[in-house]
This record gives sequence, structure tokens and C-alpha cells, in this order.
Amino acid sequence: MPKSEAGIRWVPLGADVVKMLKAWKLRSKRSKSDDLAFPNGRGSYVRHGHHLKDKFYPLFKKLADLHAADPVTHAAAPQRFKWHSLRHFAVSCWIGQRLPPKTVQTFVGHATLQMTMDTYGHMFPSEDHSKAMDAIAKGLFT
Repeated sequence: MPKSEAGIRWVPLGADVVKMLKAWKLRSKRSKSDDLAFPNGRGSYVRHGHHLKDKFYPLFKKLADLHAADPVTHAAAPQRFKWHSLRHFAVSCWIGQRLPPKTVQTFVGHATLQMTMDTYGHMFPSEDHSKAMDAIAKGLFT
């Protein structure tokens, strides 16, 4: 269970992602509407540690092996990073698309806007920042 009630939420997905997930589900053994998209062998939730060990971490080795076999076609594999880093990547994408701070707070599941701003506030673009930087530059070059 999530740390707070705010952790239980709906996060919208792009139309292309929804289309791919629906196609995936139709191909799976468990394709009823109330079945999980990525269940374990019994149709239940996959434990986080199990998913990391069996799927996520082996992906880094597979990417490294592909690059080693054909470095022209396959880019170098990234350094292994933690699953939680994907959460930060998602938040930075939402901010980069100029979603309002309150929307980002809701998507990320923070209990308060203050928590979101304490963590990610420096990433939100601001006209004040641009004006301040322009003023500084003007003072340097005049």
C-alpha cells in the first residue's frame, strides 16, 4: 500500500500507450477487463523485488550484450540505475511539458503541494527566472 491516501490515484496515459497496453492485454492469457496488465503466474500482483530481479536488472545486461555484439547498431547500455529513478524521470517530463504544479502533485501522489515543490520546485520554469537572468546579462554587457 502507498504511504498516504494521495498515493492511490489515477495517472492519465497517452493514447499510444493505452493502445499498446490494450493490444498487450488481448494477447495475454488474462485478458478480462478486471485482470492485471502485468500479473504474476497466478494472476496476482508481482512483488516489486521479484520484478526487479527477473525483469528490470536483466534488461541492463541485455542492452550491454546487444551493444557488445554490434556496437554500430546498438548504443552503449546505460549504467544500471534504480527503479525509483524512473519516477523522477516521469516527473521531470511532466514539468518539461509545463503541467501545473498542482497537477504534478496529484500525478506523483504527494500528500501536499509543499512536498512536490520542496522536491521538484527548482525544475518548474518561471518567467521571473528568465527576467532575472536577462537583467543580470544586461548588467554584465552594458
